[in-house]
Amino acid sequence: MALQMLLLKDSKLTLRNKMQLLKNYWKSLLIFVFIFYVTIIQTTHTPKVFIVPHQDKIFHFVLFFIFTFFLLKDYSSSKAVFQKKWRTSILIGISILYGGIIELIQGYILTYRTADWLDFLANSIGTISAFFLFKLWKQRNN
Repeated sequence: MALQMLLLKDSKLTLRNKMQLLKNYWKSLLIFVFIFYVTIIQTTHTPKVFIVPHQDKIFHFVLFFIFTFFLLKDYSSSKAVFQKKWRTSILIGISILYGGIIELIQGYILTYRTADWLDFLANSIGTISAFFLFKLWKQRNN
């Protein structure tokens, strides 16, 4: 409910508002689901796409960078009021919290995955980097 009030002007959860959320945030939601899927699936073999030290951290950074950038972009182009700085902070917090929840799920619920706080750090750095790039992008496009 609080997230809906953040994302929409009207705080009533009607079918129309649900459809508006899907229409405005489909890219962010798709990336959200993709991140969840790739972080909880059980893999028997992780292919080496390229050999770089800590390449999984790069993957975490990129995933959360893309998710946060599109979340901010979708939000700024929706009908919601974007001028309030605390709303941007809440979206950044949601992205960082999501990264933390994924690591907790991997560490305490899934038996075939392990939590890594460096993954959480990479997620958070990706989120914060996306925020700064989004600010630059927004300034150039205004």
